[in-house]
Amino acid sequence: MRSTTALSFDVLGPVRGHYRGRAIELGPARQSALLGVMLTRPNMALSSDELLHWVWGDQVPKSTHKVIPTYIYRLRQALQMAGDEAVIERVRNGYALRIEADAVDAARFARATESMNATRMMSSDDQYGHVASVLEMWRGEPFEGLPGPALASERAKLHEMRLTLLMRRAGLDIVSGNHAAAVLDLLDLQERNPMHEQVACLLMTALYQSGRQAESLAVYSKIRLRLLHELGSEPGRALVTTHRAVLTGDQDALDRICGCPMTAAPGKTVTEVPVHTPRCDLPGEAGLLLGRDFELAALAGAIRAGRGSRQVIAVDGMPGIGKTAFALRLARMVATDYPDGQLYVDLRGHSTQQPPLSTSDALWSLLASVGVPPARPIGDVEQAAALLRATIADRRLLILLDDVIGTDQILPLLPGGAASAVLAVSRNKLLALPATRTLSLYPLEQQDSRALLGSHIGPERLAADEEGVTQLVQACAGHPLALALVGARLRHRPMISASTLARHLVSAPDGFLGLRAESASLLANLEPSLSRLDAEAHKVLGACAVADRLSATRNVLASRLDMGVGAVEASLDQLVDRNLLMQVGTDQFRLHPVVAGCVRALLPSANSP
Repeated sequence: MRSTTALSFDVLGPVRGHYRGRAIELGPARQSALLGVMLTRPNMALSSDELLHWVWGDQVPKSTHKVIPTYIYRLRQALQMAGDEAVIERVRNGYALRIEADAVDAARFARATESMNATRMMSSDDQYGHVASVLEMWRGEPFEGLPGPALASERAKLHEMRLTLLMRRAGLDIVSGNHAAAVLDLLDLQERNPMHEQVACLLMTALYQSGRQAESLAVYSKIRLRLLHELGSEPGRALVTTHRAVLTGDQDALDRICGCPMTAAPGKTVTEVPVHTPRCDLPGEAGLLLGRDFELAALAGAIRAGRGSRQVIAVDGMPGIGKTAFALRLARMVATDYPDGQLYVDLRGHSTQQPPLSTSDALWSLLASVGVPPARPIGDVEQAAALLRATIADRRLLILLDDVIGTDQILPLLPGGAASAVLAVSRNKLLALPATRTLSLYPLEQQDSRALLGSHIGPERLAADEEGVTQLVQACAGHPLALALVGARLRHRPMISASTLARHLVSAPDGFLGLRAESASLLANLEPSLSRLDAEAHKVLGACAVADRLSATRNVLASRLDMGVGAVEASLDQLVDRNLLMQVGTDQFRLHPVVAGCVRALLPSANSP
């Protein structure tokens, strides 16, 4: 792209001027730099102070009143051969270079770069030829060797324009199948622009199209770690989308990456991506939640205080203690802090109806929730987990993982970004989970137990049998599920008094096991936990159930069961970690009365001498 005027100035390399084929002598570096500044601002009035600052920066010479006029005089002498085509005029408080803008190669270069999108109607070959002709104008470092902050700024702008053109050429190479050339060019660009996300997008695409998927994914890992370590931020959506496309083989998305208008600055998002619609998957709260205000406020405050860093909160407690209700209430309290969605997955760790949800199925459930179509199933859990992390990296999500068996089941589900939070709910203590906060839920206080029972039977009946209600509250010992089942029995069986039901629960061998409200029962709730215990843990649990409200010690249990103290201790650890047994002292263990009543009815070892 040559100048259409007889006079031309080339600044995309060492600065030089020509008039009708003859070279113009531009003088020493500072004088050439002064001309360079005026060439970047043709036909603009520039004051002496502006010229001094733009050429000398903070190193302004003492003889400031002489230096600018001297250089202007010399430049006028050099430009005399061009006649009226290049005139430096004296204007009020300064000077102006009168010249056709097309005479400067940098102006033609910038105009051609900015008009790149207009070439999209051309064929790929024509687009490639246009890009190549513009790149041919580049001879080296712009304004090479010339000092001053103004030219340094112009130099950076021109390099960015050239990068835009080089990325366009690489995209066209990928589209045309010339993947090897694209990879070579993009590797060079990435080395010089290590945190430019659009370069990384194109390089990942070129490598993937070359059959080098592993190397493509490695590019993502490398730039992601660099962004995290140096800037403290996750990759932008364009890079995340590219990573997802490489993982899933989404050819349409990869084509869009190569064909998008590449005019954004480094780190900006330019790739077209699917619109993410926030969603809330949280189920409705199944029952009344009482007595947890302090814990809710503490955890909600901790989550809000930790915004900007990943939050992983583990909530555990014995079967029937109200963990899911607590977690749902907490999730709704902080939902506005996670505007990109609140997701829910039931891991079915202790379901009596279905087997536990596999980690792979849980991953695909979450991926579907965040808009990833199952275009090509990924059997590898690590790949699916990487896809999930990439997809939600820049989203602020709250993920509630309910009824978790253990840490291994959910570790791949944890987001990698710093903007999301996870609530993991389990009746087992998640000892290996990298949790930022943990909470174990304990039985309700008597006042809250009474209020919970009253919510089921009504204030009139609550007041009509104060003594019977007190006995029921004591028998249930703050166990929310037992209180709910007792309340349901009394509400629908008005002829049964609270006193009668309380005596039955305490005296009948299967008193608690008989409590049922359709499919809900203490047996259904407790049995999945008992079924996962080994034989020795069953024996220890049965012995603790016989002790009832008395505490058991390691040595007493070992003597009673004819077991070694080490074996007893291992079983106690298992039972405590699964929240079936409470450790109430250094060497004191006790079952909750409701659990003890159920265990005595279920386990033969609890009734053997």
